[in-house]
Amino acid sequence: MATRELRTFEKEAAKRLQAIWDRKKKSLALTQEKVAKLCEWQAQSSFNVYLTGRTPLHPEAIARLAKILQVHPFDIMPELAEMFPPRAGTADGVQLSDE
Repeated sequence: MATRELRTFEKEAAKRLQAIWDRKKKSLALTQEKVAKLCEWQAQSSFNVYLTGRTPLHPEAIARLAKILQVHPFDIMPELAEMFPPRAGTADGVQLSDE
């Protein structure tokens, strides 16, 4: 099944994810396989399709990846701020489920 063409903001998110990955993978001792396992995905390729921009990132994937890469989800996709307005009790509106 062919995936749809990514929108501009989705392409930009993939580029930001790639830059974060390039910057942090060594210091965090991560491999694509390890990231996929930590995200509870079946295979390394599940991470790779996001990393290379072949599949659009969705909020759940962004939240998982941000936690593993130790960045804020908005660092990957700033447009999330428009999708998720601030909630009471959080400084910026983002609260990961296990915090």
